[in-house]
Amino acid sequence: METALKSTIYFKEFSLDPIRRVLKKDGELVNVNSKALDLLLVLIENKGKVVSKNDLLDKVWTDQFVEENNLTVHVAALRKILGEKKDENRFIVTIPGRGYSFVAEIFEVFGKGSRQLAVIDSTDCDGLITNSEKQNPVWLIGRSHEITELKNLFGDDEFRLLTLTGTGGSGKTSLAKAVSEKLSADFADGVFFIELAALNNPELVVSMIAQTLGVQETGGKSLLEVLTDFLRERRILLI
Repeated sequence: METALKSTIYFKEFSLDPIRRVLKKDGELVNVNSKALDLLLVLIENKGKVVSKNDLLDKVWTDQFVEENNLTVHVAALRKILGEKKDENRFIVTIPGRGYSFVAEIFEVFGKGSRQLAVIDSTDCDGLITNSEKQNPVWLIGRSHEITELKNLFGDDEFRLLTLTGTGGSGKTSLAKAVSEKLSADFADGVFFIELAALNNPELVVSMIAQTLGVQETGGKSLLEVLTDFLRERRILLI
């Protein structure tokens, strides 16, 4: 089956290379049969739209006569591969009497070796996400209200700390990065993203922040004291 997708697609913990037809979860290869992969490609191509059962049958089983229950079996297999539990719709929603819709947020990497990301469906682009080195731009969709609300909170100089909460994969990091891009001009000394996911010891948080900012222990003070003094004199946004 031919697909309009030409670059690597990212959604939640998965990545999909449509050219090599390789699906990975958290970087690990996922075993997926050919038809289930074709279904996934068609649904992603039409992200946010309802794809009828007839359209899926025509695109995945071109010039073949296939019973509708065959489609149902492969959709169920795809849900299982993606880790969806019963009555859970993190990726695929069944629209009774109409078909299926892919609902997970999607990003596409453009170009061989490129790390630039952009959302496939740009009809509702809300903000440009970048890392602290301004090298990995990502467009975020469907979060305009949240971005505006959070940006307004930072307009108050007394507002110092914001915590975003939510389930894994709900887009907390993406939202934080999108807001930081909107606020970058308001922080004269920079915006810094500090990746803490790999840490399993809370005592390492201070050193990770200091390392990112280039702060070193000196003058007989603890690293926390030096870091506090450093931040006190600057207008910095830490994520």
